[in-house]
Amino acid sequence: MGRKFLNTKRLTPREMEIIKLKSLGFLDKEVALSLGIKYCTVRQHLSRISWKLNASSTLEAIMIIVSQGMLKEMKKC
Repeated sequence: MGRKFLNTKRLTPREMEIIKLKSLGFLDKEVALSLGIKYCTVRQHLSRISWKLNASSTLEAIMIIVSQGMLKEMKKC
């Protein structure tokens, strides 16, 4: 039986921005620098994203969002 997760539309725009950067391979510190926020804020967002999606890791959260077609192509800057 598959895991149940909440609809990704419940993610905030900032959470989507962070998970998109993570899906491109950005490290947490790189995400923080790119968005002008603190490292601990990135970690808090990632924790909240995983909780909302019932994911056990950031990678699993990315896989859930990708499977729902919520990530559009982005290039790493």
